[in-house]
Amino acid sequence: GLAKVRWARLGVRVELGDVAGALADAEHLEAAALGAAARHQTCLRSGRMLLERGFVREAGRSFERALRYVPDDPAATAGLARSLMDAGKSQRAFSLLARAVALSEKAGAADADALVDMARLLATDLEDLPQAIARVRQVPQGSSRAIEAAALEAEWRGLIGDLAGASLAWARMRDRVELAEAPPDAAIGWLVQAARFERETQADVLSAERHLAVALRLS
Repeated sequence: GLAKVRWARLGVRVELGDVAGALADAEHLEAAALGAAARHQTCLRSGRMLLERGFVREAGRSFERALRYVPDDPAATAGLARSLMDAGKSQRAFSLLARAVALSEKAGAADADALVDMARLLATDLEDLPQAIARVRQVPQGSSRAIEAAALEAEWRGLIGDLAGASLAWARMRDRVELAEAPPDAAIGWLVQAARFERETQADVLSAERHLAVALRLS
């Protein structure tokens, strides 16, 4: 009957691929939770655990259950959208991501995860790079996805021929890396990509050196 132990078992079952057992634990935890808010959080947490291990359909059901308890929750809406993205349902996922962003903005701050996911969807499936760039530009500077957002903006600006804009975005990405307490592991690769862009496309060796100097400090 201990929730902490059952969450631990759910995690192990997800790791082992025992989806039926994990769902049984999730249903028990949901039933044991007191009140709509607690049940919502339970479904949201189990959905995220399932989605991280690639159980897309089951994760989607958990997010749908979370939305029954709190219909306007941006986190559950974005989670359902990600499960649909992984299932190849791009149009429905895009609509839900747009709703998640709108709901989070209404609550006071745009959801950075939903913005980045929407931008990636625009860039790949919908092939609309200008709109994708506009979305990553909306990611708050202090969010955990801000460095990734600047790197994506720089890469996409380069693809549409905005070389000056790409240079500025790479420089902004480097600044965010330097200010971050714990930059993501991918930051080193982005800095190397930025250096290659400056040296090969812009013929600016000094800018390339600045990017590589920060990469060396991280590595």
